[in-house]
Amino acid sequence: MFIPYNSMLSGKVPFGIPRISVFLWKRKRFRLFFFLNKNIPVLRILLFISFAFLAQFPLWAQGDGRVFNRGRETLFQLEQGQVADSGKIRFTIKGNVIFNGNSSNRDSIAYMLKTRGIFSRKISYLYYPDADRVKYSISRGVVYYGRGLNSYNQLLKIVKEGEKNYRFYAGEEWQEVALALGDFSEAELMAVAVSLLKLPDVSEIAGPLITEEQLIPSEGILGVIKPAWRNDINSEWTWDGRMLRPRWGARPEDEWIFNGKNIVPYWGIEGEGEWSWDGQVLKPARGEFPDHTYIFDGYTLKPRWDDNPDRVWIIDGDRARPKWINDPAMEYIIEGKVPIPLIALVVLGYADRPR
Repeated sequence: MFIPYNSMLSGKVPFGIPRISVFLWKRKRFRLFFFLNKNIPVLRILLFISFAFLAQFPLWAQGDGRVFNRGRETLFQLEQGQVADSGKIRFTIKGNVIFNGNSSNRDSIAYMLKTRGIFSRKISYLYYPDADRVKYSISRGVVYYGRGLNSYNQLLKIVKEGEKNYRFYAGEEWQEVALALGDFSEAELMAVAVSLLKLPDVSEIAGPLITEEQLIPSEGILGVIKPAWRNDINSEWTWDGRMLRPRWGARPEDEWIFNGKNIVPYWGIEGEGEWSWDGQVLKPARGEFPDHTYIFDGYTLKPRWDDNPDRVWIIDGDRARPKWINDPAMEYIIEGKVPIPLIALVVLGYADRPR
């Protein structure tokens, strides 16, 4: 006779128990013994299923782990703080420092993780050994190339499904590329992420839209845009061929990356503040915003859907000014070469993002 588990817990007398046994059934220890004794065949089946599932994965000691591909073949092993594959040690992890190979010498530092919780909303960074250049930004488990949280540079997504269960996804459709089981620290997860992105089948679907060269600003300045008739250093901007930024002061929230098509904040939340440019139309990249859509005809920059003359600008050679407002304080001068959409972003006031 099968004894329901809820009856065993609650003390409710199941159907079929003789009245002489009711007194004993009310005693919890007797119920537990009776439950185990009567349900041994069922328990055996449950244990068999559990062991069959666990047999898919090798056992490892506490603090170690394994990383599997979609076919559940082992990609990497984590043993004593070292990530290895096929007997070759890729990284050694000490705290939040990731070393190359089987070494923990200072000269062997590959990356350093400055974490604020890689699964939190706050941004964590994986630095190169110089502790200045950023290889990856991480927020809510999503790994981005370089600085900033933008759609063009997202690479991987790590989903924590339990204390010892992590899934890795890549590509625009977030395809699953790996499963990690075991005790992984955040630095060890990032060492796994770096290792995964070196695999051809993963890197092929996870490549950023902007290259490393575009993310590292050049030292030369190609152009400057600034007020023509007023002295306002906070309104001066430089263009180096990759980045538009304030000429003076530290204002990282006002730095922009331009790849010829997309204008993206160097810092910020994914998708927030992005603009698109098709050679004629400048508009927000996400959603429909008619009031913020402009068209340039080679001489005049004006709203596409608004006839307000006060919003019309002339961009001619090295000058940018309102077409119908005679105010020298609003006129800008362009020195060198600055792309039209970046000039528009400055004169329209979008480059200086609200705090």
